[in-house]
Amino acid sequence: MRESLSGIRVIRAFNRMDDEKERFQEANTSYKDTGLRVNRLMAYLFPFMLIIMNFTNIGIVWLGANRIDAGEMELEISLPSFNMR
Repeated sequence: MRESLSGIRVIRAFNRMDDEKERFQEANTSYKDTGLRVNRLMAYLFPFMLIIMNFTNIGIVWLGANRIDAGEMELEISLPSFNMR
């Protein structure tokens, strides 16, 4: 911040305001484009991440149900362990 404030006098002294405005605009445009690209990517990937998490949960419940059915695990043990992990 201090550097930019002290640099204002130098910019004005050399009459480079237009060049600095253009440079600032280019940096802002680049920042905006990067932000938009990241947000679009997250918007596309978020549903897939949810699907993967849901299938993982289904697999864990299915595995636990099979172990309970086979008698390898009791229901009282399985529910707290699912909540703790």
